[in-house]
Amino acid sequence: MKYEEEYLKTGGVFCPFCKSPDIEGRAVDIVGSEAVQEVSCVRCNAAWRDTYKLHAVDTLDEPSK
Repeated sequence: MKYEEEYLKTGGVFCPFCKSPDIEGRAVDIVGSEAVQEVSCVRCNAAWRDTYKLHAVDTLDEPSK
């Protein structure tokens, strides 16, 4: 779907339906190797689910030896 492609290309910073930047995300749930977040638009009341996948790991502290 065209609206999905545009939404993904821009990083999900606006409603894929009405293009409003006034969107709200709920809590992120971890499901297996994915994270899922329900998102809704304050302006047009559309709702959708963003799915995130692990793509990088940054080391914060290495284990002590």
